[in-house]
Amino acid sequence: MIKINNTDSIVDIIQKIQEEESKEVILDFPFWHPILHNYLSLKILKNKAWNKPITIVTKDLTSRKIWKKLWINFSIIKDSNFIELSQNAKIINHNLSYWEYFKFEINRYSKLLISYLTKNKKIDEFKKYSLKYYNKNWAWVFILILLLSIFIFFVVLFFAINKTYIYIKPEINIKTIAYNYIFKDLWNSDETSSNWKIIKVKKISKTLSLEEIFQTSWIYAWNSKKTSWEVTFYNTYTENVSLKINTRIENKDWLIFETKTAVTIPAWSIDTNWKIIPWIIKSEVAAKDYDINWRYIWTRWNKIIIKEKFSLPWLKWDDKTKIYAMASWKFSWWSDTYENILWENDIENSKNIFEDKLKKQALSEIKSDLDKENKTNNVTYEILSYDDIFKNAKVNITIPDNIKVWEKIKNFQLKWTIDFFCYIYNKDSVINKLESIVNERIIKEEKNINWEAVSEEVEKLLSIDKNSLRITNIIYEQTKPLEVKLTIEIDARMYKNFLNKNSAYVQRLKNWIYWLKKEDAEKILLNDKNIRNVDIDIQPFFMDKISNIENNVIFEIENTN
Repeated sequence: MIKINNTDSIVDIIQKIQEEESKEVILDFPFWHPILHNYLSLKILKNKAWNKPITIVTKDLTSRKIWKKLWINFSIIKDSNFIELSQNAKIINHNLSYWEYFKFEINRYSKLLISYLTKNKKIDEFKKYSLKYYNKNWAWVFILILLLSIFIFFVVLFFAINKTYIYIKPEINIKTIAYNYIFKDLWNSDETSSNWKIIKVKKISKTLSLEEIFQTSWIYAWNSKKTSWEVTFYNTYTENVSLKINTRIENKDWLIFETKTAVTIPAWSIDTNWKIIPWIIKSEVAAKDYDINWRYIWTRWNKIIIKEKFSLPWLKWDDKTKIYAMASWKFSWWSDTYENILWENDIENSKNIFEDKLKKQALSEIKSDLDKENKTNNVTYEILSYDDIFKNAKVNITIPDNIKVWEKIKNFQLKWTIDFFCYIYNKDSVINKLESIVNERIIKEEKNINWEAVSEEVEKLLSIDKNSLRITNIIYEQTKPLEVKLTIEIDARMYKNFLNKNSAYVQRLKNWIYWLKKEDAEKILLNDKNIRNVDIDIQPFFMDKISNIENNVIFEIENTN
């Protein structure tokens, strides 16, 4: 082994390598020697060693990648005497198996003990003692050392190596976070730098015009010849049924007739075979101008053919099968002359329909403009919609001069113009503020809480549902300039903090599972309402019980999605 000093330069090290006569070059470097981190210097040393393998012995392992690239072995062992005692070059390269390393340790401690006894001139006393009592056989020394090493090995294995890793998938709770913010028209101001409760808003305006044609709904008819024909009524009741004049009957298409005269239908009778025979009577009926939905009929009656069935609309469903009417033959002879007429309700209804359509169109265009701006500038502007954004809108309607009520026209045209403004804000800015509030609350609670006294611990924030941001309350509002205080709510995904070792809650979970088998511990933990799933890893592999040492039971959080 070549001992390298802190003051040795690369020239000094090369000279020492060239003077080395062994088949392998072992360089014992001090910590943080500059050559250890210099690729070019190490490459020169590699070349100067010719075909001899080089091993670097040092505790400084920060440049292992450089050594590996140059095929230089390394070891963290610093003691030269240790390497000499090893009598096995494998230990330098960390290439021993577990059993080989165990035998090596026993051999090393034995040699150290013999060396100590020899230097202190006590070996002769041990030899005399062994000759007297054990017939020149002092293998008992080796046996005692072996037993002591095994005892130490298992003590270290049990108290230091035996660890239990518990990977918990927690239950996720949805909690609502609420906070009051002031939204103020300060888009070009720096006032928010001193007050983080203020959210800037920007005023945007929109003007939109639309034109649309509407149909008139009133129909005026004259010179009409309506259908008037005959139907047959059937009665299967046990008593007579009387129908007043103008009694309505309707078919499956909701077309309506009215009786021209009063009709009395006698009760049913029984024939010689005791079969019920319904009483039949014929009566004239006349068509109505409108159907049951107030739609004008005109020639639709001509589609009614013989055997068409009519019911009385005021009867229950079961009764409609006991008394009804049938068309005696085909209905026809409907003809008239009619025209559409504009009346007051047409204009009023058109105004209501058109105003809603105009507002939806204007809102849609503003949202479309915002989406484009958000994508272009990578921002998240959104309309501040705590109230009706059209409450300050100016809506103008233009009705042509030639449009007058009771004019005979089929349609008419309206032109509308809407002028309105609204306010936008940066949505991500509000979400970030709310998220900061939650994290600050958690930190304060963790600092101030008495962990030894509580049974439940502080929750951890997993994520914020950005789509759940909403306005729930208006505290106050002024309009010029805009300043409104609103309650903002958002949903957050939270879970219990199992990583806090000081928590009484975590301590209680550990106390439940100490020294239990893996399967029993999993069942106990799964009974906790805050744990969705659990996976336990016990090390070393041949241990099948949870460690009973608190620091060796380690909780980990996994897969909180």
